[in-house]
Amino acid sequence: MITQEDIDAFRDMTEDGAQDGYVYVITNKAWPEWVKIGRAIDANDRLRSYQTNSPLRDYWIVYSQYFDDVNAAERKAHLIAARMTGKPWNKVDNGEWFRLTEQQAREVLKEVTRD
Repeated sequence: MITQEDIDAFRDMTEDGAQDGYVYVITNKAWPEWVKIGRAIDANDRLRSYQTNSPLRDYWIVYSQYFDDVNAAERKAHLIAARMTGKPWNKVDNGEWFRLTEQQAREVLKEVTRD
């Protein structure tokens, strides 16, 4: 059942205004050369939602970083990750998955915090 809290949380994550939260890097051993860079108010809660899609419960958070404006930080992380892969990024074609090592993905989030 969808609660008002669920609706409010979704609304908060989709508004263009500043919203604090975490940009995270998730991996799955089924795709060892790929990482997902996403955003959530609570990265561990987001991980639990991924686990429901896998009978092996084999998604892992490699790294997460708190940001005052998680929307802007995620967009920047996607652009930096795309630059590192040498391929243009757009959500329709690439989703939020990038062919990067875990270390490269950590560096992406560190670069977001440097600027």
